[in-house]
Amino acid sequence: MVKKRIKKKKRRQIDDNNYPVIRKYKILILVLIIIFTIGLLFFVFNKKSMYRCSKIVDQSGIGYKVKSSYDIYSEKNKVTYVEITDTIYSDDINILKQYKNDYMNKYEEQKNRYGGYTISADDEKGKTIIKTKIDYSKINFEVLKQEYRFIEEYIDNDSVTVEGARKIYSVDGALCE
Repeated sequence: MVKKRIKKKKRRQIDDNNYPVIRKYKILILVLIIIFTIGLLFFVFNKKSMYRCSKIVDQSGIGYKVKSSYDIYSEKNKVTYVEITDTIYSDDINILKQYKNDYMNKYEEQKNRYGGYTISADDEKGKTIIKTKIDYSKINFEVLKQEYRFIEEYIDNDSVTVEGARKIYSVDGALCE
């Protein structure tokens, strides 16, 4: 019986010596769980979403086709920015130049009217790609409301709802997902 008591005491001593280490691991695990929970809540409540609208203008009979996509990025149902990609297809370089100028002029005019536009264009063989980014934090909403009266109900505190942006592009002939 004496031998058993000695073994129990040795085990306790070993366990007592490891207790601070075990406690540190428990605290570390608890801290990691708290950080993970906060991160998950932040992700869920600050969810960013992307909606896509698109349209195709097929005028192949007269030498061109235009595919446009409107990617609407939002946070909490408020549009933060929109990326527009217009791709003009044609075998005729003069048609590509003409439509490139038309689209660039249209976006430059909107940039001057509303603000917040960044525009770029790339020419490739048989197509021209025009990319436009609209930063809604820099848009002049008073001018926007005057030109798109129907959108007033979708503007709140100088921001547009996703539904409002989708309506703007639907009026232009795009189909939204």
